[in-house]
Amino acid sequence: MTNADRVGACSIEIIVLALTFLTLEAVKRSNMRGIYGALRSFTTVFANSGGPVISMYFLAPVAIVSATVGKLLAN
Repeated sequence: MTNADRVGACSIEIIVLALTFLTLEAVKRSNMRGIYGALRSFTTVFANSGGPVISMYFLAPVAIVSATVGKLLAN
């Protein structure tokens, strides 16, 4: 890893931490805490439920190719 890569990685880490801190402070001071909590829950549920669907989507072409190759080798 070069020095430029390290500087870039550290910069991104600092920016993400700063934005996280600012968001948490804004939520603490806001009257909309319940809405933020519901939005986080909604996002988490849909992000986690999409995993199996995406996995099947990416694995389907591999299974089709394997089945086709298997048929060709069987003949």
